[in-house]
Amino acid sequence: MRPVRRRAGPSRRSWTKHGVRRHLRILHARLGRWPSLQDYQGLMALDRSLPPPADVRRIYGSWSAARADIVASQRVPNLRAVHRSYMAGASPRSLGEHLGISHDTILIAFKEAGLPARTTAEAGVTRKERLDAELAPRIVKTFKRTRSIRDTAHATGTSYERVRRLLAEAAIRPDAYRPWRVGKLGGPERLSAEDALAILRRAARSAGGGLTVKRYRELATVRRSSSGSKWPLSPDTLLKALGASRWNDALSLAGLSTQPSSGTRGRKRDREWKSLRQLTKKLGRAPTMPEYDATRGPGMLSAQALTKRSGRWRDALEAAGIKAPW
Repeated sequence: MRPVRRRAGPSRRSWTKHGVRRHLRILHARLGRWPSLQDYQGLMALDRSLPPPADVRRIYGSWSAARADIVASQRVPNLRAVHRSYMAGASPRSLGEHLGISHDTILIAFKEAGLPARTTAEAGVTRKERLDAELAPRIVKTFKRTRSIRDTAHATGTSYERVRRLLAEAAIRPDAYRPWRVGKLGGPERLSAEDALAILRRAARSAGGGLTVKRYRELATVRRSSSGSKWPLSPDTLLKALGASRWNDALSLAGLSTQPSSGTRGRKRDREWKSLRQLTKKLGRAPTMPEYDATRGPGMLSAQALTKRSGRWRDALEAAGIKAPW
């Protein structure tokens, strides 16, 4: 007679911490509370998929330690990942805003789960170093493009002191990039006469001919968007540095050929004087400023412009050969 072979029973499952935590979190979410050890043993009779209490104690050390970990993880989702971000330098307030919970809840969850907390000194140093590491490449790239400490600080949203410190750590000297634009606080200094003359001569070579105000503005705009040293966008900055009142005077100081003026400042005012005399003959008296503006032709100076150039409206009338009664 052949012996009867008994079927081997199911092997005991080897529980891991991840599996235990997953089942306990599901049970805690279903019950809405943490069960006592006696209640848990009664639930095991109904659900054989729950890990035995012996395995829970083996992994956590005690039933109360398992309760603290599960309650904290339910309070803060992905508690371990959040704690890693916290130890890497993230503040509890920023983590709470990202998760939609208060930072106090996060700190309480860390404490209940027995996770270590940072000291104040470690948190400050870590955050400062992390910000410096994030800002350094942006600050160097922005400074090489703008060549201005002030513009770099405004573009990156940081202080002048941090920009200078990170540039020094990157072995970059601001004065070597833009000696006449970097001031004590990162702002622009006043342009010297030598620099203004050099800029005018370089602009004249780039223009390839006569350098007008319009042509200089175009060259300065192109230069500002390139990698070269920046020129002042306003010609008045060059005039102020040279002490000149007109563009042709600045060109003469730089040894460049001057250009005839194409505006109303350089031409005579014969049309305006003739219009004033005709209006006086028509009215039988000297015209007022509103009367002249109502009848002046296109392209002619206004009464206010004539007054500004002559000094007074009476002087403008006398320059046109009209005797004013007042």
